[in-house]
Amino acid sequence: MISPLPLDRNSTVKPEEALTRYVGQPFPTPDHILLCCFGTELADQRTYQELRHVLIQAGFAGQVVRHLIGASPVVRRVAKGYYRIRPFED
Repeated sequence: MISPLPLDRNSTVKPEEALTRYVGQPFPTPDHILLCCFGTELADQRTYQELRHVLIQAGFAGQVVRHLIGASPVVRRVAKGYYRIRPFED
């Protein structure tokens, strides 16, 4: 998966152009990646390192990964270093 923002400062792709390919998707890309990390075990916990690893594999890097995990509406912290999928509400 390609990162929505170019990681290389010399890239010719503008951030606005990169983000337009994600318009209309049901979930923002990082949240979809975090959901996929849980697979079929939706009630289980994942460590910060596991979530970080899948985001890095998807092309995100640095402080962006920390922010995406902390600000995601999909996962919530349940203990130090452990996350669960946030319950969906109607």
